[in-house]
Amino acid sequence: MSETASNKELHIFDICGHGFPKFHTTFGVKRHNHLSIEVACDGAHRQRSDTIGQGSEPQWSQTFVFGDPSGSVSIRLFIKHAFSGGEFIGEIQEEVAKLALGSTTVNNGVDGGQRTEPQPLRNFTGDGPTPSISFRYFFSAKTSLNVAGLDEMQRAKEAAEKAIVKFNTATENLDSSGSRYGESASDNRSSPGAP
Repeated sequence: MSETASNKELHIFDICGHGFPKFHTTFGVKRHNHLSIEVACDGAHRQRSDTIGQGSEPQWSQTFVFGDPSGSVSIRLFIKHAFSGGEFIGEIQEEVAKLALGSTTVNNGVDGGQRTEPQPLRNFTGDGPTPSISFRYFFSAKTSLNVAGLDEMQRAKEAAEKAIVKFNTATENLDSSGSRYGESASDNRSSPGAP
């Protein structure tokens, strides 16, 4: 069964690394480094995340959501350095059409999703065997928010709150001047010459 990805959102989550080697550090020691990833869809909408932990099987817990995906998804990996943006170590790329062929579309966004097969990193810059990446994904019906409508509702809410504050302030001022509801301050005063 073939599904298209138009009018859908692609959810990518539970990204796992497999067989990551130790890398040389600034001081020449080999160790497992903290890795960060950059996930992009159709060459844009880049999002970043850091690993949950170190080791040969790193994991990333963030969920990445892309609306109307059509081209490809890329996941780029970097060694996270304290004083720089990171050192590129490799990437994977997956065609959205291929993901859509094997995907189950869900409408409520709650699903275990499907896991891709581990894919070796392209352009791997480390020593030793090439590590791989897999991830889980699913498509959901695209949800669109009418941002203009939300802005208008927010402005109306703020105007109503200001009106309530003005009303309460006016009521307090009238009460403190000795007048009662429904009477003006002049109705409460005795006029000279009044019986």
